[in-house]
Amino acid sequence: MIPTRAVALGSRTIRSTHRADGSIVMTNAEALEPYARALPDLLSTCAQRWPNRPFLVEHRLDGSRRTLTYAEALASARVLGQAFLARGLDARRGIAIIAENGIDHALVALGALCAGIPYAPLSPAYALLADDLTILRTMVNTIGPGLIYVQDARRYARAITDLQSESVSFVAGDTDEHRARVEHLADLLRTPIGPEILAATAALTPEHVAKILFTSASTGPAKGVITTHRMLCSNTQMLRQVYPFVREEPPVVVDWLPWSHVFGGSHIFDAVLAHGGTYHVSPGKPTPDAFAATLRIIAEVGPNVHFDVPRGYDLFVSALSADHDAARACLRNMRLFVYAGASLTPALWERLCALAPASIGEHLTVASSLGATETAPMATAATWFADTTANIGIPVPGVTIKLVPIDERYEVRFRGPNVTPGYLGDPDRTAAAFDDEGFYRIGDAVRLRDRSNLAAGLIHDGRLTEEFKLSTGTWVRAGALRSAILAQFAPFLRDVAIVGENRNDILAIGIPDDIACREQIASDLPRDADLADVLAHPSLRAIFQQRLDHAAVRARGSADL
Repeated sequence: MIPTRAVALGSRTIRSTHRADGSIVMTNAEALEPYARALPDLLSTCAQRWPNRPFLVEHRLDGSRRTLTYAEALASARVLGQAFLARGLDARRGIAIIAENGIDHALVALGALCAGIPYAPLSPAYALLADDLTILRTMVNTIGPGLIYVQDARRYARAITDLQSESVSFVAGDTDEHRARVEHLADLLRTPIGPEILAATAALTPEHVAKILFTSASTGPAKGVITTHRMLCSNTQMLRQVYPFVREEPPVVVDWLPWSHVFGGSHIFDAVLAHGGTYHVSPGKPTPDAFAATLRIIAEVGPNVHFDVPRGYDLFVSALSADHDAARACLRNMRLFVYAGASLTPALWERLCALAPASIGEHLTVASSLGATETAPMATAATWFADTTANIGIPVPGVTIKLVPIDERYEVRFRGPNVTPGYLGDPDRTAAAFDDEGFYRIGDAVRLRDRSNLAAGLIHDGRLTEEFKLSTGTWVRAGALRSAILAQFAPFLRDVAIVGENRNDILAIGIPDDIACREQIASDLPRDADLADVLAHPSLRAIFQQRLDHAAVRARGSADL
């Protein structure tokens, strides 16, 4: 029997109430312990206890790196906070950050936090890849910032030109010496410290707004989620109780996830900050070519916990399954794999679970959770090695879950100190997001893993907002159908889009997993073969046809696979 590498995990005991209307209210039996007043308190504590410990290590593609200790981070954050206050920024005139992950990005954010000035990290894609800047402009107008920070004034010149106004100043990490209206970050870092920054930090309360995080704008106008210090600090304490090994073994992570999203920018960043860990900022991205940089850094650093989304794990497993030496280097200190953002497909989950036993002779715990930008983000967690990829666990300490029955499933809703007070400048959508008891309606459906034992966990069963009716009146549970299709065609599809609202039939659009298709079926083609040639490979087409035929035999109707 293969042993599991020891890792301390949290309580699996819950308390529940079954109501007459069929709803279930659940809480973790372990109470949430006291948490910090505000994020700058965590930074100050780490700087006092471990002044010379690396906090952030920024890796570059050329192999060079830049390191920032906790003492340096606190000192620079206070300097920048003083500079921001001197420019008249406050709770109503905050900061927009349009930059890739990196030390300068972090210092601007930490400076804003120390000064009590809300900041909003915006995805660089809205400035660099979009055909027009409408989404970026809408976000900036929602925030109403007094200052916009960009990493490189030349690279973001189009955004600077588009967003210029008399009420906004610009700061850049890199800028032309004579570029008009753009200050250099290095100049702000020479600001003398005054009593104002220390007073501003001392005046912080848990209700102060720390930052604004925007939800995806792919299906409608992006919502600016108000994120308070209470939300972020309570969530770091929740994480500490769910994964208590971090109390004795500070987290060391290698991460590429963008700080404009809650997973990388709040959950992972704050987990490191709260426990005196070290965050290695990777320049690698989840593409076959760019991921090599992340893998190289992981092998060099030997992190003890790895957070990622399914696409990142797919590349991680594909690379290491074929190279046991590289796997041993990457996993030598690993205690825990955590995935979120979306569920792993069953095939990928099995491959991830099998990776460590094949290379280091031990199982590693693979853990999942559920949350949202509005919950800062963790609201549930599996504090055990679950037996299925869809098990999102139980409520974390401090969070109350309400399960509202819908057919054989439940709509899941959350309440707790980690839940947002609402959306910036949007009272209508704020009101719609909460029920009459103040529970946040995340829009996800779950099933009970075991009706006689609620501590067995909740099984994620799709997004309610993805469900639709055909012209026949038949409901299509798109999330469940998507999971079934991915399982049917594993490992050759990365994702599936389900469409067909008010139509006669369902259409499933599969997004191929180019790595699996190339390595497992089309290996006789050149490594740089065009994806179209890979997908046209006779053996791959035969496999898809065979699995389609099998699905057709089992299908029972227009809403079934």
